[in-house]
Amino acid sequence: MLNKKTLAKSTINNPTENFNQMLLLDSHAMVVESCDTLFRVNNQEPATVWSPFIESIFGYLWTLKTGTPEVLFSRVEEPFEELQGFYDFTFNSVTLSGKKYILWTIFDYTMLYKEFQRNQQRMNELELQRQNLNSKIHYIIRKNLTLQQLILSKNLGKNSMLLKANNLLLKNIFIDLEQLTDLVKYKYVGNWVDRFSMKEVITNIKESFENIRNQKITIDISKRVNQLKIMGDQARLMYILYDLLSLSNQTSSNPTICKIEEHEAMHPDLIIRFTILNPCLKIANIDTFINKKEFSVEDDSFLFRLNLVGKLIELQSGKFHEIENLEQGTRFVFEIPFAIL
Repeated sequence: MLNKKTLAKSTINNPTENFNQMLLLDSHAMVVESCDTLFRVNNQEPATVWSPFIESIFGYLWTLKTGTPEVLFSRVEEPFEELQGFYDFTFNSVTLSGKKYILWTIFDYTMLYKEFQRNQQRMNELELQRQNLNSKIHYIIRKNLTLQQLILSKNLGKNSMLLKANNLLLKNIFIDLEQLTDLVKYKYVGNWVDRFSMKEVITNIKESFENIRNQKITIDISKRVNQLKIMGDQARLMYILYDLLSLSNQTSSNPTICKIEEHEAMHPDLIIRFTILNPCLKIANIDTFINKKEFSVEDDSFLFRLNLVGKLIELQSGKFHEIENLEQGTRFVFEIPFAIL
């Protein structure tokens, strides 16, 4: 039993060394015994007097039967004057020497929950940064897509200074995005901003290349994918396809081949595999691109543009599977997951 004493207004020193306190309450909510590691208890008054929290639940606590699971109250904030922080409370009904008691255990998680709050605030700030960067990427891609179509219509090749400048902005945004924590930087589900049909995308691309640039393109798309309504970022997908199909200014009597099909894989969404064979292109130092993730120094090089395309694919939780120089040209194989309407 504790000697009778008045309730102290201050906590014990070094509460982090003794982060929990146990109190034994009788049928009148009087403190029979306490270890006093977090605060000194007044055993002259029932706990219901100095703790409104206990007053509100004691009737329920006393109905608990011995041996039943403990009752937990998590993250109780500043429950009474002597505890100015965040605490977890557990309550157990116990029988000692034939008498029933309530064992009240207090866990001081003030430092933990305050750190959690700081981390949560930081994560919210990072998430806001991620959303802002993704928004910038979306609008830059839409502008670049317009520039790409302008290049095709005027047969400008790689001579658009605006496109080069915009690509540099895109590169810097990707670098900023890479610096965010892994918990927020790639969340493709949050990037779905469009609802579109793959058929419309392919029709648009074929018309641009064949009618404007007079470049032959053979697109083989599976019947199911062709009929699907898809949730995703249409502008990003079109930009990826435009760049891979137009990386070279050379002409070839052989058509550029694009194959689009559903890839059978265990995934909650639809995985679409894209295989592109560009007969006008043979990429020098292709192993450098495959083995290194850094941007090329030259802002208009093939490898630099491939890096941008690779980052866009990665941003949609996709990835390149193959980039290979063949006798017929360069083949690109990549997969992107899409949600289906």
